[in-house]
Amino acid sequence: MTDERLIEELGWSDIIPEAKLLREADLFFQMFRVLFADLVLADSNHLATHIILRKKTAVEAFKLIEVEMGFMYDVLYTKMARVCSSRIIFRAISFLCSVSALLAFSLGMSRNNHAYLTTEITISYLLLYGAIVIEIYSVVLLLFSDWTLLWLSGQRKPLFNFVYRTIWSSRFLPFLHNDRRWARSMAQHNLIKSQLSKGKLTSISLKKLLGKSHIHSWEEVGADLKELIFQQLLDKRTRYSLRMRSHDPGRNDLHEILSERGDQ
Repeated sequence: MTDERLIEELGWSDIIPEAKLLREADLFFQMFRVLFADLVLADSNHLATHIILRKKTAVEAFKLIEVEMGFMYDVLYTKMARVCSSRIIFRAISFLCSVSALLAFSLGMSRNNHAYLTTEITISYLLLYGAIVIEIYSVVLLLFSDWTLLWLSGQRKPLFNFVYRTIWSSRFLPFLHNDRRWARSMAQHNLIKSQLSKGKLTSISLKKLLGKSHIHSWEEVGADLKELIFQQLLDKRTRYSLRMRSHDPGRNDLHEILSERGDQ
């Protein structure tokens, strides 16, 4: 399988350049989601993903996996797997119902406001306005989500491509994605501090309730560390051949290659 053949099979020849990373992340997600069910990857999946990753830099590869994990986060925690017309229709109906309730309440209060306490009317207005704000926020999240961008890029029409580029270049996009993307840092545990804090009141704290009592600091994962990890993975992949099934210690034994974690 060549690069051109892969692009032809996937139908990415007319995809706008800004959407290439998103399409690749969706492909990886569709292929690797079987691992969460403890199933085995097919040889074609091995080959296709290797063709895509081998031409990327370490930073680009980490970004690709980051977007892929964002898709998995949405499926596991938000139950959102696709943007479809029915989801958009239901979201519009929900928003219109909230607005209609506010308008109906406002008209009713303009005629019979003397029948209720001012506190009750104020609280009712706050609840209705709060519901509308939440609906607007949900629509904004849906509009700036990777699923919406993925759907727009799949339409392959000038208007949808223009909308995609507008959203993709927006300043709000990184802010709305921060809660679903990797923070690019690793938690560090200090054994000495952990032992010294035992028996003190600080051990019974909010961090312990949140399950973060053993995290003493966060270290940023820089480009150098990403490059080291990525080169190690590429080295392991080049030592494994799908065509050579015979056992070759250190070169074609997949279990032996994968068990090398931490050797250096």
